[in-house]
Amino acid sequence: MFGRLLRPARSVPIVLRNVERSYSVASSLRTFARASANRPELTKQTPGVFVRFSSSSSSSKGAESVVTGEPVSGFNKEDEEDGPATAEDVARIMRDLGETPVDVTKDRAAQMEAMDDPEFKLEDAEEMIKEELIEETETATGPAEKRDFQAETRKLLDIVAHSLYSDRKVFIREIVSNASDALEKLRYKQLTNNDQISDSDLPLEIKISVDKEKGLFIIQDTGIGMTEAELVENLGTIAHSGSKQFLNELTDDKGVSKDGIIGQFGVGFYSTFMVGNKVRVYTRSSQPGHKGYRWESDGSGSYDISEAEGVQRGTKIIIELKDDSKEFSELGKVRTIVSDMSNFVSYPVSINGDLVNTVKAIWTMPKNEVTEEMHAGFYRFISGDYQDYTYMYQFNTDVPIEIKSLFYIPSYHSEKLGMGQTEPGVSLYCRKVLIQNNVKKILPEWMRFVKGVVDSADIPLNLSRELLQDSTLIARMRDLFGDKIVREIAKQAKKDPAKYSKWYKDFGSFVREGIVTEPGNRERIATLVRYESSKKNAGELVGMQDYVDRALPDQDMIYFITAPSRAVADESPYMEAFREKDIEVLYMYEELDEIVMQHLGEFGKKRVVHISSSEANLHKDTPESTDEKHLDLAKWMAESLGKDVVKDVKISTRLTKAPVGIVDPTSVGMRRMLQMIDSDRASKIPPQTLEINPSHPILTKLNSVRADQPDVAQRVTRQLLENALISAGLCEDPRTMLERINLLLEDALTRGDK
Repeated sequence: MFGRLLRPARSVPIVLRNVERSYSVASSLRTFARASANRPELTKQTPGVFVRFSSSSSSSKGAESVVTGEPVSGFNKEDEEDGPATAEDVARIMRDLGETPVDVTKDRAAQMEAMDDPEFKLEDAEEMIKEELIEETETATGPAEKRDFQAETRKLLDIVAHSLYSDRKVFIREIVSNASDALEKLRYKQLTNNDQISDSDLPLEIKISVDKEKGLFIIQDTGIGMTEAELVENLGTIAHSGSKQFLNELTDDKGVSKDGIIGQFGVGFYSTFMVGNKVRVYTRSSQPGHKGYRWESDGSGSYDISEAEGVQRGTKIIIELKDDSKEFSELGKVRTIVSDMSNFVSYPVSINGDLVNTVKAIWTMPKNEVTEEMHAGFYRFISGDYQDYTYMYQFNTDVPIEIKSLFYIPSYHSEKLGMGQTEPGVSLYCRKVLIQNNVKKILPEWMRFVKGVVDSADIPLNLSRELLQDSTLIARMRDLFGDKIVREIAKQAKKDPAKYSKWYKDFGSFVREGIVTEPGNRERIATLVRYESSKKNAGELVGMQDYVDRALPDQDMIYFITAPSRAVADESPYMEAFREKDIEVLYMYEELDEIVMQHLGEFGKKRVVHISSSEANLHKDTPESTDEKHLDLAKWMAESLGKDVVKDVKISTRLTKAPVGIVDPTSVGMRRMLQMIDSDRASKIPPQTLEINPSHPILTKLNSVRADQPDVAQRVTRQLLENALISAGLCEDPRTMLERINLLLEDALTRGDK
């Protein structure tokens, strides 16, 4: 039987992982065929092997199993008079080896024997092994008893079927969640009283079957099942207190009640009527001695219930799909939905015989049990990003609510390519069942680059699990997660500054956005910003805390300059006084950095100021010049330029090399923002305050010629202002000064001729 199908060369060990013990041999063979598609050496004529399940994989929670193909003495039945191996032979050999025999139906055995043909090709295994569809083998016995739904249940059925859910595919999530709950209840019962469970050898698993030809969707679990009384209570009535009040609130003008919590009323089953014309349920309690039952309804106003034979422990739901819901009988679509919504259910979930949930919910595992390889695989799964993540942070808490979370900080984002704003990358789960992808409220907006999961059974949701409720609690969680992630990134940055600097060059814009948009956590977020510094070489980045730690004892400010490049910053006239006093200045090359610093305000109890501001005057204690010639020059320049150009012209106490400078210039970043609002107003530079260095040769000469050569003096004065505006980054179009410069050159050459 299996001898001819699995014929690996002796030198080729075969280990197929992620195959559950509960699977039939057919599933194992299908997996083997896939793994062997490009392995011609596996078809060599070598001693036969059979599929062996590792005895270490008997965990009821579906631990990883190992399937090995290995030569077995006496299994090459083709050389024996008995003929090909049968299912009984397989069971006997497995028992001899201390393994639990795999149940193979006679039909399946016949299929295997048919494969024992010299012409059989390994790549045909997928085609020959038919999909494992769940059949309706149960039969009702005796007359069916018709019962009416409770009034509240009828109302709820109508709401669920027509208006509660915005997307019909969520019925799959609901019934898979119910199946998982049933298995969890049984597992707990096994731990406490295994002797009181029927069919105790049945594996704990969930099977889904879709049949496009018949238009069926079937789900079966081997969980705790239901007695007749439980069947009536769970599917015929709403047994929980407060349900009437809830229904009243659900249908009044206020819309969905904020008190509606996931699973509170057990309405998930009724979502099957969104897609089904008729729904049948077969169930048998795990309590020994109980009969099986069949429940059937079209969702109108009543249901039929009867005893049934051939019902195994657990629950089977058969949905006859509506014409407009036949898409849910398509294997590919259902596989995608289950993978998206129920991939992390604790128990094996198979669709038509193939295991779907192969990725583990590693956020629920102890940190020391999760390997780097597991993190890498999980990150690729949730993000679709095949580049490595940069940082990982896992956070769990039980107070005030139970939360398990896992976050990844990527090494790449698409916003820098101009592809639009990144969608939030954190998904919300409730007990490993997906509630919502790309949740916008669970992290601060600026952290939209973060990928991960948040899992909690305590997060308030509305009844359909689709909307977060209790905005106060969600806001607190948002702040908590945001603060925790910032602290973790800061810790990693301190541990490996070079690695962080590389990450920051790509993600710094998000951090700066956080300072602007998160007023309650600005200083914490500011620990993440990095800038070049006058004290460091080009390319080296420093943090705000680094600056504070190096500040002079009596320094009460953090100084920065905005410039398009380091060379421009170095040559700025505003830097003169800071070099003279050996005070560090942060270099910022983005126009919006100045707005970021304005929002930050202070860090480490030190004010953050631009070196061009009046606050940054390191010589403010130096008295201004009282020389009448200097004062007259300043007055003349102010009158010459006009009040629409300058607010005032002052004698500078800080300029030593430059002739002039603008004090408190309008932020370049602010002007950019104003341009987006009103381009006409923003294009006009408002009157500025001009400081002059009267001892500079240009100013000295200007003062001496302004009476005799007023036209030249006017042009020089205007050009000095333009030069100051350029230094302040306020010159939008230098072409406007070309004519003036040409005239000044002409004046200079004319004087040379004279």
